Amino acid sequence: DKRLVLDLTLGRLTGASAALLSAKKHRFVSLVSKLDALSPLAVLARGYAIAARPDGAVAKDAAQLSPGDRLTLRLMRGTVGCIVE
Repeated sequence: DKRLVLDLTLGRLTGASAALLSAKKHRFVSLVSKLDALSPLAVLARGYAIAARPDGAVAKDAAQLSPGDRLTLRLMRGTVGCIVE
């Protein structure tokens, strides 16, 4: 009788832990996906570039740039130098 109760309890515990683990795994995958979408590398992979000044500061506003300013464009694969016209 006690063995039967123990077996049933073990079965319920195993099922509950599997369901909990599955839910946690699904949540983890969802959060990783959201984090990846916000990653600067993911942005570069979609074809955008990050423009940086020689001191490494990211250029965020075209109004702050002048003709002749040098920038480095970071692309998905590599960098390229450019001069503002």
